[in-house]
Amino acid sequence: MRLNGYQIVNEFLMTYEESPEIKKERTTKLFIYLFHGTPINLIDSIKKEGLLLKKMGSYLNDLYQENLKGKSVIFFTSSKKSAEDYSKSKMPIFKRSNPIALLCKLNVKYLKFLMSSTLLGKRNDEYIYLRDVPIKDIIFPDNPIYSKIIEKEKYLQ
Repeated sequence: MRLNGYQIVNEFLMTYEESPEIKKERTTKLFIYLFHGTPINLIDSIKKEGLLLKKMGSYLNDLYQENLKGKSVIFFTSSKKSAEDYSKSKMPIFKRSNPIALLCKLNVKYLKFLMSSTLLGKRNDEYIYLRDVPIKDIIFPDNPIYSKIIEKEKYLQ
C-alpha cells in the first residue's frame, strides 16, 4: 500500500528517498557520522580490530542494491535508537546483552543509501558501507566527544 509516495509496511512509512539533510552532508563533505548498533559483549573485539567486513553478514536482499547481493557490508543508520534496536533483534533471546550504538566517521565514497523509514514522526535513514571501519574512526559512547558530535550533526537522532 502506498501513501503520498511512501510504501506502508506494518506501522512504518518507507521511502527510497534520502533525507535532504543527510544527502546535503554526503554531497558536500568527505566524511559523515552515522550509528552502528552492536551487542556490548563485542566491544572489546571492536576496540582491538575496528569493524571488519569479514566479520559482518552478507547483503542478501537484491530489492534495493542488486549489484551488492552476496557481498559483505556494514549497516549504518542516522538513528541511535534504531541502531540499538537492530542490534538487539539480531541476538538470540538467551544471549541478549545491552546493545550500544557506536558513532562512526565514514568516508562518503564507500557509503550507499539503502532506504528511509518514518515511525511516529521520527525519520531513520539506513546505509550500507563497503569498507572496514578502523578503530580511529569509531567513537564509543563513553568518549566525551560522542554527545558533542550528536549535538553538532543535526541529522543524527
